[in-house]
Amino acid sequence: MYIPPPNSFYYIALFVIWPFVAYKLFKRYNLEKSVILIFLLPYLFLPVPHGELTPIKLPLLPPLDKEAVPVFIALWLIYLNKIKIDYLPRFRISLIFCLAFLFSPFLTVLTNMDPLVFPTRQIPGLKFTEALSIFTAVYIKVYVPFVIGYALLGSNKAHEEFVKLVFIFGLVYSVLMLYEVRMSPQLHRDVYGYFPHDWRQQLRSGGFRPVVFLGHGLLVALYGCLSAVAAFVLWRKKHELVKGKGIFIVLYFCLVLVLCKTYSAIIYFLLFVALSLLLGVKNRLRVVSTVSLLVLLYPMIRGFLPLSEITEFFAGLDPARAQSLQFRFDNEDILLDKANERPLFGWGTWGRNRVFDPVTGVDQTVVDGIWILNYGVFGWLGYLGTMGLIAYPLIVINRVLNSRNEKSFSQYTLALAIVLMIFLIDQIPNASLNHLSYLMAGALLARAKQLAEFKPITASELAQQRVTTENSNGGT
Repeated sequence: MYIPPPNSFYYIALFVIWPFVAYKLFKRYNLEKSVILIFLLPYLFLPVPHGELTPIKLPLLPPLDKEAVPVFIALWLIYLNKIKIDYLPRFRISLIFCLAFLFSPFLTVLTNMDPLVFPTRQIPGLKFTEALSIFTAVYIKVYVPFVIGYALLGSNKAHEEFVKLVFIFGLVYSVLMLYEVRMSPQLHRDVYGYFPHDWRQQLRSGGFRPVVFLGHGLLVALYGCLSAVAAFVLWRKKHELVKGKGIFIVLYFCLVLVLCKTYSAIIYFLLFVALSLLLGVKNRLRVVSTVSLLVLLYPMIRGFLPLSEITEFFAGLDPARAQSLQFRFDNEDILLDKANERPLFGWGTWGRNRVFDPVTGVDQTVVDGIWILNYGVFGWLGYLGTMGLIAYPLIVINRVLNSRNEKSFSQYTLALAIVLMIFLIDQIPNASLNHLSYLMAGALLARAKQLAEFKPITASELAQQRVTTENSNGGT
């Protein structure tokens, strides 16, 4: 598919407007709010990566696009403000997942230096320089947002701010979404000069799925789901942002979500509502922890799942979507067989994880879910590292919550945990992980550490505090 080159504003937005805006945000707002904004705003409004046509690519660094530039700007602002970051979180076994994530590119490359030869084509073996290139790409795009969230967003206040900002910009984004539902997805082309994906995939039910500046209707629908979740949480908490009109805002977001014409996003929101209404805090965390563990082990347990029954269920709703789902399952079967030939460290990049016709060398597969991509490219080590950064915070936060620290556990933290579980589930059929998901994961891991170290105030300590306060008041 031909994509025209970006216009001048593409470069102005990335390299002029955004650095200036990010600098002003850091100067104006408190640390937690500014950190969230410098990841949330570029995700929502900067141009989608242009792919191979993007001209700015430095040696051993990822392309300077929407996925990398905000992280470099964040690091620059953190350095400028002399903020200390722990780049290797040490909390229980989180260190294992971090090290697996960081070292997997090197082991993958070292075990894939052999070329793949076909009668009509050849895929070269990987070189050590490619290990460095892969490492810097995943370190910048994935690991840095994770450790920033861990270092700076572990408080209840930060989690409330996260939910509030997702809600506020969800309202802003909903206007753009409704515009594209009516007028067709054209904002990205009008602003940045090109449409970033296949137009045909945005056609649904005689209308359009909005794309805005996220690149695909699935991603916009997922953010619509997150916005609806945020509105629901704020309404249930009777937050001043939605006081007196919360239920109407929730219903508005539900309408926007339906107009996105994406079943998965609607199901995710209904799942969140069901968990919120039917289960208590601890039981919700048990569900989150269990689902996270299942996704973490998904390449192993997939063969035991009732995939045919799932396809039949969707066939009753929409035969076209059921056919698409079956196509994905069939491709995953082929790719999984290939991945299991090199299960520890995978096949590496350059499409080596795909399945090719043994005679013509033509690619016979389509990769949709991020789970099969990560498992095929990096094997179990890389898969556990990548998905473990997301799943482990959800598992451990359930384990550390107990009767002693439950009163200090925020509903906003619980909301982020369920949202992160939704992100994990979505990696089975799709590829929607982004800065926000890893930022959220780091924030939840930090909160889990705080809960594990929580020490309730004893009666004697409370009495001593009262005596100290009284003496202080008397002296005054």
